[in-house]
Amino acid sequence: MVRLNVLVKGDPDATLLEGLFSTLTDCSFQFYMGEGTASLAAVGRSVLFREGGPLMVVIDGETFSPRKAAKEREVALGMLHLISTAAHCDVFVFVPGLEVIFFETPGVLIRRFGADAVTESVIERGHYLPEDTLARILSPAGLSKEDFFQSLTSEELEELRKGPQASKLIAAVEKLAAAAARAERVALAPS
Repeated sequence: MVRLNVLVKGDPDATLLEGLFSTLTDCSFQFYMGEGTASLAAVGRSVLFREGGPLMVVIDGETFSPRKAAKEREVALGMLHLISTAAHCDVFVFVPGLEVIFFETPGVLIRRFGADAVTESVIERGHYLPEDTLARILSPAGLSKEDFFQSLTSEELEELRKGPQASKLIAAVEKLAAAAARAERVALAPS
C-alpha cells in the first residue's frame, strides 16, 4: 500500500479530502497543513525532504481564470521539482477554491439545508465565492466547515466525487499513487 502525503490549507480541508479519498483503498494518506500558495510550496518541499514522496499539494486558486490557476500550479510544481521528480509530486489547484465542489454538485447542500437556503442565486454565488457562500449556508445551522465535512455521509461524498473538479483531483491522486507504486515495485525488484 502506498502512503501518499497530502498538503492542504488547513484542518477542514484535510477532513473533506480524507472523506473524498476514502474509496481509494490502495493508498493511505498523511495530511500536512500550510497557509497560502508560497507557504504550501515551502511546506511541500519540507515534507518531500523529510518524508519523501509521493506528495499531492492541494491549493485554492483564488482566481476565476483557469490560465492563472495553471500558472500557479506550474510555479508550485517548479518549486517542488527542485528536490523531487514529477513522478513523486503533483499540485492540484481548485478554481476558485476547494469549497466550489459543493456548488458544482449542489444536490448535497439542497438536500441538507433545503431549497429555500440553497437557491439558484446562492449556487451561482458559490461558484465565485465558494468559501464565503458555504459559511453563509452553514451559519444558521450552527455548523463549522469542519463539523459539516465530518458529517458528510458516504452517499454525499460519492455525489461530490462526481463533480468536475473533485473527479479531476481524485484522478490526479490515483495517477500519483500508481506512479509511486510502480517506483516502489522497481526499487524492491531483485537485480
